[in-house]
Amino acid sequence: MKAKNKKVYCIFHLAPDKEPSWYDENDLPVTHKTKTAAVAEILGVVKEHIRQIESGDRDIEEGIGFDDWVEEVTVNKDGSVVDFYGTVYGKRES
Repeated sequence: MKAKNKKVYCIFHLAPDKEPSWYDENDLPVTHKTKTAAVAEILGVVKEHIRQIESGDRDIEEGIGFDDWVEEVTVNKDGSVVDFYGTVYGKRES
């Protein structure tokens, strides 16, 4: 019986095309076990941007940044992820 690949969640953004927002120390897309954990990651960044604006470390013109979204993906054995459409996102190119 063939082993199933793991379903997890990945955060994406447009830059200018769709790509994972974060990569790990091996340059592979960062994944989260739950959708809640992925959303919490995004909210943490938004809260940090707000804190920076309030403290004067970030200009309001830079914005808060909320262009990320969460999708369920499948993780392959090599660490790459596959989205709903079958697009594979592997190692980040240097």
